[in-house]
Amino acid sequence: MKRQARCEGDFGPEAGLGAGDGRRHSRLSARSRTRTLCGSMSERVRAHIRGKVQGVGYRASTAAMARELGLRGWVRNRNDGGVELCAEGERTQLDALVEWCRKGPAFARVDAIDLQWAAAQGDFAGFEIRR
Repeated sequence: MKRQARCEGDFGPEAGLGAGDGRRHSRLSARSRTRTLCGSMSERVRAHIRGKVQGVGYRASTAAMARELGLRGWVRNRNDGGVELCAEGERTQLDALVEWCRKGPAFARVDAIDLQWAAAQGDFAGFEIRR
């Protein structure tokens, strides 16, 4: 039997859900989020990664890590020299991907990551590299 992840914590501005007043959102609003088949919460993170992240295998490594974590979504290069990703899945797996993205593959240098959190939309079947 799979263990269900507990959904606790502040759903404030870093989650993209509040005005930043620090209040916790009600259980009802947390329950209204998309749920996966096993009943755990499913969320979406969109990230813009800046630094030396093109030409170092960042997209391929990110896609491999996301697939290993069971996430769905995409990763692509940006015209500004950065990398952008959009991923959906359980919060713990998304947090693990974001933590990995802070370092990236061996030859990458990550200077900054901007994150936007939202409820999952269920738009993706797997994880792909977009061109």
